[in-house]
Amino acid sequence: MSAIVTPIAAETRQRPGTKARIGLGLTIFMGLASLPWGLTPTPQGEVGPPLAILVLGTVLGLASIITAVWAWRTGNRLAIRLTAASVIVNTVAGLPGIFADIPAALRVATAVFTLLAVVAVGLLVRRWLASVPRPLQSHALRAMLTTAVALAVFAALVSNLLVARAFAQTAYPAVEAALARACAHDAR
Repeated sequence: MSAIVTPIAAETRQRPGTKARIGLGLTIFMGLASLPWGLTPTPQGEVGPPLAILVLGTVLGLASIITAVWAWRTGNRLAIRLTAASVIVNTVAGLPGIFADIPAALRVATAVFTLLAVVAVGLLVRRWLASVPRPLQSHALRAMLTTAVALAVFAALVSNLLVARAFAQTAYPAVEAALARACAHDAR
């Protein structure tokens, strides 16, 4: 008598639900939209995000596409978590763009993508949050929000440091030259 062996892991793994698939679709869309930014740095003399933030956005966009496709096809929880994490970090890295002195179109695009990211992550972690026991759900939400705020503060600090460094490298020589001209003019 021979036994029929079936792959249990493949049968017990759940495919993402409709709402999770919508979140994964938004994630893939945002990942595709962030791919070209790392290849097009801000032109000299124009105000825009530092190259490091653009490259980080491109790498995280690619990571979110790969993990979202993996999650879509397999329903793997780790893939869903990695997708949510890459979207969160990418969004947090771009948050200073809402408040920076950049063209209005870039501010609006950053704000729209931030809102899309919040919706996408909310749809992705919905099932996980529902699996947390009811008394702990507020603690889980509080922990997620605290982590998001901490990441936002960290990204703002890093972004401000990068912007300050870029400003010092480009503006400082111009200011120094202007001061030298002013001092030379006063000496005459």
